[in-house]
Amino acid sequence: MMYYSDMKKFYYSAIKDRKEVVSGYVEAQTPAEAKEKVFALGFIPSKIHEEDFGTDEKIVKEKATVNHISLSDKIQFTSELQMLFQSGISPIEALETLGKHAPSKTISRLSYDLCDRIKRGATFSEALSAYQKPFGTTYLSLAETGEVSGSLPQTLKYLVNLMRKQDDLKGKYIQMLIYPSILVLALVGIFFVFGGFVLPKMIEMCNISPSDVPPMAAGLIQSVEFVQNYWFMLLIACGCGIYGLMLLGGLQSFMNAISKVLTKIPALGTCMQYMTLSHYMSVLQVSYDAGVPIHKCLLLAENTVSNETLKNKAKAVSTLVQNGSELADAFMTSGFLPPIFMSLIATGEKTGKLGTMFRDIALGVEQKLDMAIGALSKLFEPALLVVIGIAVAYLIICFFQMYAAAFGTLM
Repeated sequence: MMYYSDMKKFYYSAIKDRKEVVSGYVEAQTPAEAKEKVFALGFIPSKIHEEDFGTDEKIVKEKATVNHISLSDKIQFTSELQMLFQSGISPIEALETLGKHAPSKTISRLSYDLCDRIKRGATFSEALSAYQKPFGTTYLSLAETGEVSGSLPQTLKYLVNLMRKQDDLKGKYIQMLIYPSILVLALVGIFFVFGGFVLPKMIEMCNISPSDVPPMAAGLIQSVEFVQNYWFMLLIACGCGIYGLMLLGGLQSFMNAISKVLTKIPALGTCMQYMTLSHYMSVLQVSYDAGVPIHKCLLLAENTVSNETLKNKAKAVSTLVQNGSELADAFMTSGFLPPIFMSLIATGEKTGKLGTMFRDIALGVEQKLDMAIGALSKLFEPALLVVIGIAVAYLIICFFQMYAAAFGTLM
């Protein structure tokens, strides 16, 4: 697969289905190649000439009509667009069709806006660059690579698979957190029942004076009363705390410190490492199969790494390869990949099947990630048992202290 960097833009006017006149733009190196591309779209070209203009920067810099796109919408948009491009129709027709029959308003608005930008002279990747925030650098870079190399439908298919892997990973984490969340909520509910109803009723029925209420029971009752009386202040305090954490999250030094701490936690650190490697290797495989040079593949994959410790290792791999090192040696020196995968990298380089090896490594990392998530979820159980045991013991002590206080009052 060739990687072109000197493509020109040609305007064409053609006949569709022997009756309809259509027009648009194709990118090619020569008029003959442009004509072949128009034929490949299923049209009969009547006029082709090179457009001697650059994309109007105003078109690209115009404000995006959609500021947030959910992962499910991005998967749906990319999947539908891939099928339309695969059928051979032009980007304008594909986006117009998708805009009319989009499954959501977000996809419809996005499709019509991209279509409008292309009609005014932008290529598909140039139009898409206005949506860098919702789509991300990796998506835009791969889309541009696929468009320039003439393999956009295949690249979009790779992107769909990549985003589905992200969605599966997100689902695994949510599934892992469901059980602990339910137990914690149940525990909080039990504390509120005891502190707000059971213990106050015992005090009322047994005529226990405030001075005779045991300290542990009094603390629980007062805590529940405080939450009931000042819940709005607590909500404001929680909101301020979350906002403060968001501000701190924007500080690179703070995030680096958090990353270092989390990476050192045995089970959690292993889980984070394989989660990062899963995304890294998936992007590496997709970009390599799309025809991107290996040093650019490494840079694209590096952009997916957020943990500072792991990012430094990924940067080391990119730097070593750019300086002439073999890929296997670069991974070995940096320590970014587990040693078990080194032989696959070396074999891929020798046999010229590096893309296949990247795919195999990505599958192997996913299996390791599943094992790490399973191990982490199992660690939750004893930790939760300890927390629940302490909470139940606290309630039992409160109950028996209240019983003793009531018995003393009756005596």
